[in-house]
Amino acid sequence: MVPKATDIGVTYIPHCSQAKDTCYIGTLVSQLFQLSTHVSYFHQFWADMPIRLQLYIIRNLVDLTFLVDGYTCPSIELARQNALTLQHLCLLSNFPADLAGLIQSPDGSYVTYPHLRDLVLLDGSDDYTPERVAIKGVVPFPRLQHICLRSSYPFGDDVLFRGNSSTLKHLELFMSDLLVSIIFDHNVFTPTSHPNLRRVVTKYPPEEHPSQFDTPADALQFMLSICPGTPVREVEGDHSSSELVPALLSTLDYASIRVLTLPFLRLELLDIVALVRALPALSTLRTLPPIFGSIPNHVDMDDLPTYITATYAPDGKKLQYWNYQPGTPLYRAENATCMLLLALAYPDYTYIGMLGGEAKGFREELEAAVALNIFKPYAPRLQDFVRRSVEYF
Repeated sequence: MVPKATDIGVTYIPHCSQAKDTCYIGTLVSQLFQLSTHVSYFHQFWADMPIRLQLYIIRNLVDLTFLVDGYTCPSIELARQNALTLQHLCLLSNFPADLAGLIQSPDGSYVTYPHLRDLVLLDGSDDYTPERVAIKGVVPFPRLQHICLRSSYPFGDDVLFRGNSSTLKHLELFMSDLLVSIIFDHNVFTPTSHPNLRRVVTKYPPEEHPSQFDTPADALQFMLSICPGTPVREVEGDHSSSELVPALLSTLDYASIRVLTLPFLRLELLDIVALVRALPALSTLRTLPPIFGSIPNHVDMDDLPTYITATYAPDGKKLQYWNYQPGTPLYRAENATCMLLLALAYPDYTYIGMLGGEAKGFREELEAAVALNIFKPYAPRLQDFVRRSVEYF
């Protein structure tokens, strides 16, 4: 064996369903895990029979990643029996309600994870919505720093958020109707409740905001009201119209926002410059491509660069990094013209980042736009911007 191993990862994709084979593999994997404090296990069941791990010999785990697509897996029991030592836990289950078993054993007793810092819960099922069980009076995760919930919320109350408001630094939540109700009912987040929170990511399916909200603007405003002073914010969901900007500006804590990601938000040109001006600490903004939208009637197209630079000058503020995600090629020429206008208003932002397959085409659009008459007075500066600014991921 490997007696000095501390990190062991297993990827197991069986092609047989013989009991003797799965028994042998289960014994072998269990003995490997017995040697380690860091375990990663990825298993896709293509057979009719899951392996059987010898759970009782796997102790003192610090890091457990257990992703099993198929049968109900032993990861919950494995996590419970290592609760006193676990610091990092990542689980996937096709049955999200089973994740409630993390904190309640089959005999009804409760389990606490006193040293757990990172908890990632994944859900392989999109439509399994059983009744969730409320667990009152228990604080199972008192030291969590990072919660990543990319699944249906597995509990019936606010138990996931209890006792860790002062330690939580990074929060990523899939905003189901159930979770929104729990946040409302239990007043989970207040403006001062999580003083060390540095990043909040809230997600829900595009064009399908939680049912508690009448409009996408209401949903967006609620997402941004979760600990509004957090410096890094990301909202993925149904907010495709610049009509949402008033809700955005009325919600954000202007003094602290450094990074704002709204990947499904399409803003008009003047709304973007107004948003950037309203957020004094902003260094990164990610949105869909800007469009012209409403331009004041008294401003001719040829005068637009002068109007933008004179009216929306950043007052000495430097936007150091602009990450631009095209999303769609439908308005490429218009997008390119808008980005050049933004380059004039914010000459110090570093680059436009985009997906690799679109970078070359968009650079060509920018080069063509630089040749327009309205940009002739600024051509050398904008040509330099195009050369240094378009990068890809």
